[in-house]
Amino acid sequence: KVADKVFTTMEKFAGYGFNKSHSAAYALVAYQCAWLKGNYPAEFMAATMTSEMSDSGRILTLVEECRRMKLELLPPDVNRSDWKFTLEDGKIRVGLGAVRNVGQGAVELILKVRREGSVFQDLFDLASRVPSGSLNRRVLESLAAAGACDALGAARARLHAGSALALEYAAAAQRDRASGQSSLFGEDDRGSGLAVAPPLPDVPQWTSREQGTHEKEVLGFYFSEHPLASLKAELER
Repeated sequence: KVADKVFTTMEKFAGYGFNKSHSAAYALVAYQCAWLKGNYPAEFMAATMTSEMSDSGRILTLVEECRRMKLELLPPDVNRSDWKFTLEDGKIRVGLGAVRNVGQGAVELILKVRREGSVFQDLFDLASRVPSGSLNRRVLESLAAAGACDALGAARARLHAGSALALEYAAAAQRDRASGQSSLFGEDDRGSGLAVAPPLPDVPQWTSREQGTHEKEVLGFYFSEHPLASLKAELER
């Protein structure tokens, strides 16, 4: 009877139990993480979010922790972001790798083109400079919805609606380059040899609720403003 009781206790413990060496290692890692979080909070949180980038549930938890710690988050940006979460003047810039539907291959090409040339001027510039086939409509729409194209001179709704048009322009421009032809309409104002880009679709701007919904879809969390933010005091009470 005693042997059975002892073995049953051992069996239960074996389901989730640490021996002393394992516990000691965990304690050391926990101490190191606590020290880094206390002394280098922005660096620690950026690294932690990068390591959890594929888990939107964990990212949401970490974003809330950043806000609790009064760490400012900057939106993803095709002209400034890396693949991972990075630091800018003590603020955390969301990485392009955190945007759903945007693969690492596409991000690496965007970064390569940006490093070798200059920042992207508009959506057509982005679509035409990144090699053909690397970007598709879903990628551009997701980048626009996440706010990663805000620096490209148009409202998110117009950028989102103009993704297909930008890809058509890019395909035509790349065909012209390959054949050595120039446009009948002359070069654009950057002197690139490409045709002047058409205007983006004239669509209504997204409301703050619509913008937040799109952010939630592609980032996994509301970046600009949570729809219940105005009720925060009441909810806490």
